[in-house]
Amino acid sequence: MTKQAVDRGVACKQQENIHYLDFDEKSSKKVHTYLNLVYNLEKGTIEHIPNDRKTDSLQAYFDCISEEKRSFIKALAMDMWGPYIKATADTIGSDKIVIDLFHVMKHKVVVSL
Repeated sequence: MTKQAVDRGVACKQQENIHYLDFDEKSSKKVHTYLNLVYNLEKGTIEHIPNDRKTDSLQAYFDCISEEKRSFIKALAMDMWGPYIKATADTIGSDKIVIDLFHVMKHKVVVSL
């Protein structure tokens, strides 16, 4: 029964048109582990949990989305992590990448030091 519910949920997600995504990682300071997440910003739901922060992991998510559905994506927010930028630029287009302000300012401060 659980597998059927998961299958239905996955089928529904694949039918949705997603306009705004966010790639982020959450960490647990107690055990120093990181969880990578792909969020649907309009619905506030998790769309995908990549295995790691490598280009191939995010590319696998994009490969599961049809080209038609990818065309509905208007913007993808992310940090300045190269593999995220590469996978997005190669598949969706670099013009849809939005670097979040926190990481821009953090990078600016580090560069100015």
